[in-house]
Amino acid sequence: MLFDETRPEISSDAIGEAIQTPRSSTYRYIRTLTNKGFLEKGESGKYRLGPIFLQFGSLIYGEQT
Repeated sequence: MLFDETRPEISSDAIGEAIQTPRSSTYRYIRTLTNKGFLEKGESGKYRLGPIFLQFGSLIYGEQT
């Protein structure tokens, strides 16, 4: 798992290693996921889950109540 409570942010290099793709492909994937709201770049320069996951969480929570 790339993200969890002990590692809320991850570097682009670590993402590339985890998905075993060349750096250029990794950056394309990151750019696409960032543009769609699935990732966001933090002040540290590392990536974290984006705002779309808050929307998913709200939808799931709303369905359970």
